Formats: sequence, structure tokens, C-alpha cells
Amino acid sequence: ISAIHTLDSLKLFQALQKYNKKISVLVEVNIGEEKTKSGILPKDVQKFLSSLDKSPLIEVQGFMAIPPFNEDPKNSRPYFQKMALLQKEMQKQFPQYPLKELSMGMTHDFKIAIEEGATQIRIGEGIFGKRITKK
Repeated sequence: ISAIHTLDSLKLFQALQKYNKKISVLVEVNIGEEKTKSGILPKDVQKFLSSLDKSPLIEVQGFMAIPPFNEDPKNSRPYFQKMALLQKEMQKQFPQYPLKELSMGMTHDFKIAIEEGATQIRIGEGIFGKRITKK
């Protein structure tokens, strides 16, 4: 493991330190505040970053978010804008973390995510096709 894009709890942060290996992490933000998704709520991100111990092994590089799905990708824009603003605010408050990465946007809305500041996108369906689900 060299990177984890779903850091969503202090418990996971502490568990990662036990591997005694450098790991880059992205804090998962539940930007849509959906009950069906994990992640730190936007209002709790500052508190979460404040609670992390200084670690020579865990490198907090930025944030990851998946907004609520909507058929029209344009409806994701406000969530991407909110993430970009949150990133800028946290960069000012936590200069000890680079927080340069912003992983957001998937196959159906990645163009808008890039327009709003995404540095990483997830386009698995665009490459591999739709997932096959077993019934």
C-alpha cells in the first residue's frame, strides 16, 4: 500500500501508523452529507485534521469526495465548488499538510470536476465499461 484515498476516521489513521511504512492519504469528505456514504462531514473536516497526530509515516495529501449521483453532470458542480473552497480553507489553516490533491469526479461528471479544480479523477467505467452486478 502506498496510498489510501478514503481516510475517514481517526481509528483508520492510527491503524495505518502500525504498518511502519510511508503512506499518502486523502481525507474522504461526505460532501453531499449522504447517510449511505462514509466520509467526514464538511463541517467536521477542520476538527478531524486538528485531531491527527503529527506522523512521519502518514502524509495527508488532500481530499476525496463523491457527490450525490445525478443523471445531469452539471448538478455536481456545486459539490465540486464546495470541495475546492473547503480545500483552500484547510490549506490556510493547516500549512503542515500539503493538501494539494483534490480527487473528485467520475466518468459521468469528470469534465466538470476538472473545471472546478480536481487533480485526480476516477474514470473506471469510461475505460472498463459499466460494472456487472450479480442478481
